[in-house]
This record gives sequence, C-alpha cells and structure tokens, in this order.
Amino acid sequence: MAMNSDKQADSGVAAGADSTGPESMAPLARYFRWTDNPASIDRFIRILSYVCVVLFLIDIVWPRYTKVPGEGLWGFYAIIGFVFFSLFVVASRFLRLFTERGADYYAPDCVDAEEYPESATEQLSHAQRPNDTLSSLGRQMLGRDTNGSGREGASS
Repeated sequence: MAMNSDKQADSGVAAGADSTGPESMAPLARYFRWTDNPASIDRFIRILSYVCVVLFLIDIVWPRYTKVPGEGLWGFYAIIGFVFFSLFVVASRFLRLFTERGADYYAPDCVDAEEYPESATEQLSHAQRPNDTLSSLGRQMLGRDTNGSGREGASS
C-alpha cells in the first residue's frame, strides 16, 4: 500500500483522486496527471517564471545588432510578442461576428436531429456490456466475436 501511495505522489496525483489507476485513463491523459496536484501546478509556474527571468537577463547582456528602430530595447521581442498576440485575440472577437453560425445551422441535415423510434432502440447500461473495449468491438464488427455467440469463423 505504501508503494502505491508513493507512486501516486510521484505521478502528481492528489489525494482523493481517481483510485482506479492509470489503466482506466486515455493514453494521452496519463501524461497530464501531474496537473491534478495543485503543488505541481505551482511548481510549474515557478519554473516558468524562473525561465522568463533568466531569458530576460540574457537579453540584457547579449549583444544586439539592430535592424529595426526600437529593437535595442531590453525585452523588445517579449513586448512586441505580447502586443501582437493581444491584438490577435481582440481581432478574433470581431472576426467571430462574421463567422459565427447559429446553434441550429446544421439542424435539418444533422444526425442529432433525427427521431429514433423507441421500439427499435435498445438501451443498455454499462453493467450489461462489460467487455466494450476497442479491440472487442472491432472483433465484433469484423465477425470475429470471441464471446461464444457463434459468429467466430462462421462461413455457412
């Protein structure tokens, strides 16, 4: 048990988090488990701040060969980057006025707009389908069902 809690502490999982383990997570989500722990987030922000300070100090002592007026200022590229990124965000808000579509834009042809008959729709709970994995669903779709339904290898 102590070894399991050490693994959780090392991976950045907060106490009381999902106890089912990383096996139940999506593969990409496993890389971001460290974000569950607020201390890890604080450490990440602190490290990022240190990197910014070091880069700013390097900018002070690094020799400049300017081609654009104002390029010799300390932090010129950071200031220009922040200004243009902010302008990009503000401009995207105005662009949204022209490109935004209503919530029912695709409604007539959308699959979600179809009416499903209750008599032809079988509703199953997750407990009734415990073996729903991508590989088992793939085998079922290809006719290689291994759960004893008799479809495996049937070529009659």
